[in-house]
Amino acid sequence: MKATASTDRLLDGLTDAQARAVTSTATPLCVVASAGAGKTRVITRRIAYRCKTGSARADHTLALTFTKKAASELQQRISDLRNDSSGAAKVTAGTFHSVALAQLRGWWRDRRSPPRVLLESKLGLIAPLLAERTNLRAAPAVDVARAIEWAKARAVTPDALVEYTAGACGGALAGLDVELVASVYSRYEHEKRRRGLIDFDDLLWLCVDAMERDPEFAAAQRWRWSHVYVDEYQDLNPLQFKLLRAWLGPDSDDLCVVGDPNQAIYAWNGSDRTLLDRFCDHWPSAEVLRLDANHRSSRQIVAAATAALGSAGAGITSSGRDGPSVKYLTYRSGRAEARGVASSLLGAKRSGRPWHSMAVLCRTNAQLVEIAQSLDLLEVPYRIAGDEGSRSALDGPAGFDVADDQANQGSSAGTVTLSSFHRAKGLEWDFVMLAGLEEGLVPFGRAATREQTDEERRLLYVAMTRAVEELHLSWAKVRYFNARPVERQPCRWLDELDRSPAPADVSPLGTRPTPEPTASRNRRSDLGDPNASLREAIIAWRRDTARFSGVVAHLLIHDATIAAIAETRPSSIDELAAVRGVGPVKANRYGPQILPLLQAYPEAANQ
Repeated sequence: MKATASTDRLLDGLTDAQARAVTSTATPLCVVASAGAGKTRVITRRIAYRCKTGSARADHTLALTFTKKAASELQQRISDLRNDSSGAAKVTAGTFHSVALAQLRGWWRDRRSPPRVLLESKLGLIAPLLAERTNLRAAPAVDVARAIEWAKARAVTPDALVEYTAGACGGALAGLDVELVASVYSRYEHEKRRRGLIDFDDLLWLCVDAMERDPEFAAAQRWRWSHVYVDEYQDLNPLQFKLLRAWLGPDSDDLCVVGDPNQAIYAWNGSDRTLLDRFCDHWPSAEVLRLDANHRSSRQIVAAATAALGSAGAGITSSGRDGPSVKYLTYRSGRAEARGVASSLLGAKRSGRPWHSMAVLCRTNAQLVEIAQSLDLLEVPYRIAGDEGSRSALDGPAGFDVADDQANQGSSAGTVTLSSFHRAKGLEWDFVMLAGLEEGLVPFGRAATREQTDEERRLLYVAMTRAVEELHLSWAKVRYFNARPVERQPCRWLDELDRSPAPADVSPLGTRPTPEPTASRNRRSDLGDPNASLREAIIAWRRDTARFSGVVAHLLIHDATIAAIAETRPSSIDELAAVRGVGPVKANRYGPQILPLLQAYPEAANQ
């Protein structure tokens, strides 16, 4: 390849390390890039550089990632380079699932086979199957569905599930009866076949199977995509890896991947970070380049974030400018913390920061509720991050980004973002507050093994590196659970941070806060109520779905609406839509999950 003035322009603004990654002639190539290292810039410039120099054809180039939003942003960044006449605008960017579906549709069409019907949600099938075997509360359908997704991502069949988990960490199976999950998993697969349905995970299985059984089809796909790129390679799961190998075939090694082992935070969903660690085992001729400098965050933020990683943070540097010291705040209660967060946001706004440049991040979505209430009281505009970054197919095809209509309504330009740590990955804000950094939350209480605890540590690092200029970390000495005070302890990793002194408590040390009324106080007595069990089942579904989808529970369906559903017992999507507070959008989205719950409680009918 010969450099020209036009190719040199593609290297403008890159560091020496980034330029080496863009211009390397090695294939396969693995770029290990830390948070803020400019990995998206590198992968898009490399695509354009190779297209411009003639070592790759844009119309035979495929860039893969894991969510529709990420794929759209990658496609836009590539298209923006068309002014360099590289032809990069012809490159295809997509998710593993969307590309697999497009290929399968062509295969079905060529074979004159009817296209398969894609199941919108696992819950509609799993809830009735689970109700046949156990109390819904004992094994929530959402947890069983997530466990099945995890097993399919790991390429584990129902028959092999019990044996597979006996010698390895169960991931999403933690705390569940594995034999029960395996049984429901088997029945679920049978029920899909009986009804002629496939789920989102099946797309990858079916594409691999088609390429293994049809050499002509496989050859056509490998010719179509001669140059393959994978972003966020640390998030790859075994089934996606199997499909990637099938797409490349035995004779091609034109592959470039970008990933960061310190941002591997999806093992609970089936991802396998060792696929990045063992990249050279799979492709022995590969070249590995490192981008260790964080160009996004201030030096103070990078120092604190790498300290939170422990020994894994060694080698990560910062090219950023100096900024304020990271603030470490201790509050006497969760409510005091929420008020302190709201006050800090108001102070930042008065100092000139726009609302959209600020975010509050918590380990779980449930923690955001109390903060949102404080923001409401002080009239701080906010939005709660919804489904746009989902890595699961539980409530629809995540690769196609089925976003919650309420969580994402309106523009985020004039609002503070409230988000879980996971949802914040890939995003950045000038001013970030991490709240609720306490044992049991960070690391999460379910992190029982060393591997799970290490992932929690990486998750904290990911959350901290979302901040560009200013970062606040806080925890509360007491939180109230079901109106009862529970003493808390700070996250074990906070003491490892190199932090400057900060106010110990920004809230008054007066009487303890009045407990919030519990849900049971807002509902009529359950004594003699024939619909009580049904309501509780719907409430449990709402809680699990809200937790999984990243929205506040009452934004899904209000308590009064749940009561109306239990009272009227609709039997179809249209009847559900007619219930006050539901409407056609929610009925079509959540109906396949709610209606089976109604069928599971026939004793409440006509009472």
